[in-house]
Amino acid sequence: MGHILIVSDLDRPPEAVYLLYKRRDKVEKQFEVWKSTLQADRTWLRDDVGIFGHVFV
Repeated sequence: MGHILIVSDLDRPPEAVYLLYKRRDKVEKQFEVWKSTLQADRTWLRDDVGIFGHVFV
């Protein structure tokens, strides 16, 4: 299927670094889903402070 190149200065085995990368990707995708669910996109709220306030409330 292909290759993935991950450069890291962590003192961990390659498998552990890859699992961290996969977990980070899942978090980012879930955050996008939550923003869509809350209708908290940047064009409507305009800045990071607005998004934070909307999500916090």
